[in-house]
Amino acid sequence: MKFIIQLASPDFHESCLFYEALEFHNLGEFEEGRYVCDGKSILLIPKDRKYRNGLLIYSENGHDDFQMKTVPSKIYNHRVTQDPNGFHIVFKFISEYPKLSKEDMTNALTGNPYGLGLETIRFKESADFWSTLGFQLSFGDLEKGGFVTLVSNGFGLGLFEHGSCPHSFNNPSLTYFNGKEGNPKIIDQVRGKNITISEEITHFNEAGEVDNIILKDPGGMGFFLFNDG
Repeated sequence: MKFIIQLASPDFHESCLFYEALEFHNLGEFEEGRYVCDGKSILLIPKDRKYRNGLLIYSENGHDDFQMKTVPSKIYNHRVTQDPNGFHIVFKFISEYPKLSKEDMTNALTGNPYGLGLETIRFKESADFWSTLGFQLSFGDLEKGGFVTLVSNGFGLGLFEHGSCPHSFNNPSLTYFNGKEGNPKIIDQVRGKNITISEEITHFNEAGEVDNIILKDPGGMGFFLFNDG
């Protein structure tokens, strides 16, 4: 299987400018939109305003590879479903995977990619849903809750139980762990590019200094730039 994160884009041009400012790599522009990469995850900036934040899953037989109820979508022209948090899942055939230019796969300005994150009030149900899609537990304890990571073919997904994060959570969000030395430098670069910071976080810093930040793209995708790691 292969995965592409689908973005919502109320304004295609503004969304492209946002990702250009964050130095995401342009992998090519197609009829459906522009594909960009942070060094690990590939994202689709759609031209159609009706698209929503979600995940494109490419497999040999499309939705038939999964024991899951799906419905046809006139917007996506494929069968779709939603996870327990309303996150769109679009099933495509592996033959439809775009031919992308991947010459430069270094990290974007956001730093070291960790994966896609979802906050959920249905913690166990969400984990079971993603397990049906082939994701396996790689960190954490489902019985204890809080936070777990699931992985499929190198694609990482973090599930955050509602109430476990002492900061705002844009659902979904991409997470970047840049270390205590690297993250302040990245924060300075973000400020230097006049990119709007959604939230400055001091909660984890005894001196009350901003050492973690949250960004948000024009379509609502969040970005955690944290000093873990």
